[in-house]
Amino acid sequence: MTTVDGRVLRDHARAVTALARELEVVEPALRTLPKLVARRPILTRIDLSRRIIGRFVHEAWRDERWSGIRKIFGGVLGLGRDSATAQRYARLANFPRGSVGYELHRYCEVNKFSLPGNQGAIPERVLFHDVGRLLSGYGNEPSGEMKQAAFQAGFIRKDGFAFLFVGVIQFHLGIQCTPVAKPEVGLFDTICD
Repeated sequence: MTTVDGRVLRDHARAVTALARELEVVEPALRTLPKLVARRPILTRIDLSRRIIGRFVHEAWRDERWSGIRKIFGGVLGLGRDSATAQRYARLANFPRGSVGYELHRYCEVNKFSLPGNQGAIPERVLFHDVGRLLSGYGNEPSGEMKQAAFQAGFIRKDGFAFLFVGVIQFHLGIQCTPVAKPEVGLFDTICD
């Protein structure tokens, strides 16, 4: 709630931090509030990236070690292609029209998004974002991204609030958090549309 007015004020951030301490709530977003108060966008981005990307890296390492790490960074950084994964996702084009698989393939094709396994693609572990957008019907324009962030926060079991927080910072406070979408200001109310 400290972000709703479009600017995080020091007194509000301190009050939220004190409340969390009193209630013994551990919330990583509290570490980001001072960076927002100080208007330090680069430090804010680093903090959020460490939180979100760190989670995926940790899970990839836990599940697949170096292979998982390569899958996280390989496609995004253009470091290579995972042919087996790319072939699995290419087969979605053969699914029946109207199926989630077919529609996901079509959605990525129409929006010129590379499917996992291809160069420039988002990691397979992050595909839930586009699947969620497909299921919800929210677009990839800023107001759709904001709604998707709220929707995603509701279905992510571990630290879903992080995704809503990123959406609010990028599309309400106007601080670039993701490499693809441009930041916007004042879109908090679009969550309720």
